[in-house]
Amino acid sequence: MVMVAVNSTFILEPIPHGSTPAICSDGLWGAFEWTHHPQLYQECAPHLGFIQLPINGDECDILLRPVSKGASWTPMPDKRGFFTLSDEWHHLLEEKHLAMTKFCWDEFPRVQAKVPHVEIPHLALERARHGFFGARDGVRSWADFQDYVRAAQHGFLELEAFWDWWGSLQGVSGSSWFVLAPRRSSRGLLVQNLDIFEECCHCNVTAFIEVLAYQYQLDQDSYVLWAPRSQLCSTTPCTTDPRALKHSKDLWHYPPVIKHPVNFEGTARGYVPQEDMLNPTEEFQQVLDKQDSKAPAHKYSIAHFLF
Repeated sequence: MVMVAVNSTFILEPIPHGSTPAICSDGLWGAFEWTHHPQLYQECAPHLGFIQLPINGDECDILLRPVSKGASWTPMPDKRGFFTLSDEWHHLLEEKHLAMTKFCWDEFPRVQAKVPHVEIPHLALERARHGFFGARDGVRSWADFQDYVRAAQHGFLELEAFWDWWGSLQGVSGSSWFVLAPRRSSRGLLVQNLDIFEECCHCNVTAFIEVLAYQYQLDQDSYVLWAPRSQLCSTTPCTTDPRALKHSKDLWHYPPVIKHPVNFEGTARGYVPQEDMLNPTEEFQQVLDKQDSKAPAHKYSIAHFLF
């Protein structure tokens, strides 16, 4: 088998055998980071190929910046021991929040009417707002702060990708695929359909497809080496055993435990049930107990209490 790519300067090596999704030292999910690394194309979510990628040295977009203690957080003057977003990060994320909320309010009904088979990313907005509000309202630990900010970045990145994809459909009657190029390099897709692959050839959306080498006449000068994932992201986990991880937030903040790798992105985005169970810290269990006492007839995610 040979991996063929369009609109890409490298091809990622396969995920190492036996590796487990885990939160890594940079707050991302290492080799499994779905906002950086191509995932299998899903007909219900064609916008995911438009997710923007960071460019070396380009930190203009707040959604593509690494989260750092030096620039991202600051002590809360009125809550000793708590930290919140720095003024710059708060301002830029607030702008994203307002823009994405307006877009979703205005355009989601139109998208549903025109392309009803596409999944509307309501959950991306909910999780992005939950992460933004969580970081804004203050946390004690750096790990929690990273998780909240990364949730905001994840969600808003997906919504911006949805915006780019939806914009590409305007002006082409009946189209349900890419027409215009996104503004910058994209995360890309793993496709199994040559028609979709051909569409990607005509726009700036990265696409990868596996083919049988003996069935195609391939240019020998176009062969490239695998790009190690360890060079593109941190692969040092914050915990050596994710199964022993104590959860201080809702379960969706953490890389999911899955049986089949093909389900990873769908599970991470909340559209496929997780295999693992919540293992709350004592403090988070107290929060959950308070929720249960206030609404004994219903079970709600923490996110519902933030909006």
